[in-house]
Amino acid sequence: MARVSLYLTNFKNQTYEFPMTPDSLTFKTNAGNETVSVIELGQINRLAAKRNLGTVSMTLKIPRDLRVRKRYWTGRKITWPNEDGGDGYVQLLTDIEERHEVARLILTGTPFNHQFTIESLSTGFSDTTDEWTVDIELTEWRDYSARVLKVAPIPNKVVVSKPRPSGKVGIGSTFIVNGQLHVDSYGNGPGVTEVNATRKINFTAPGRAFPYHVTTLEGGWRGWVTADAVRLA
Repeated sequence: MARVSLYLTNFKNQTYEFPMTPDSLTFKTNAGNETVSVIELGQINRLAAKRNLGTVSMTLKIPRDLRVRKRYWTGRKITWPNEDGGDGYVQLLTDIEERHEVARLILTGTPFNHQFTIESLSTGFSDTTDEWTVDIELTEWRDYSARVLKVAPIPNKVVVSKPRPSGKVGIGSTFIVNGQLHVDSYGNGPGVTEVNATRKINFTAPGRAFPYHVTTLEGGWRGWVTADAVRLA
């Protein structure tokens, strides 16, 4: 049977082989799909573009005195082969957790080879002070790079112009409106939808997503609509 060892590589590309592999290691993943309700269809499972980040829980036993090798140790190349050498491994994990560093864990002889961040770390002793007991919770690391998007400037003022003659889009013109009403020209507060409604324009906001504010023929305010939502009556 192939030897199984636990290796950790930090962001400086320094690799450490641990004296012992964990008694158990659970790598849990989640597909990230979402269950939603659809009218007249019921619940459906909407598939995610990518699965959620995986998580790992494991408990490590780390002997403090690494001067004399024991037969049950799995590691062959001990980084700190001296008295209280196991303290070095504990300090290594503590530094990675405190500094929010990314590290790679490899379990040889298995497909387990992933990058992680340490989300929680518990260190202490159970039966004896000769051996550290380390409980670790890890979250898989997915590399990413931010993309900066340019935002086009939007006019700050609503332009109120003089009524234009019939046949042109402007204040006072009468239109047939087919579209959803909003509380402002940015598209906030979507409300009811007008269907073949005869309306007038009383405000305009050129350059915005919903540039026309419409009213009833009697002057009752209705809301802001897109340019495509109006046509001449």
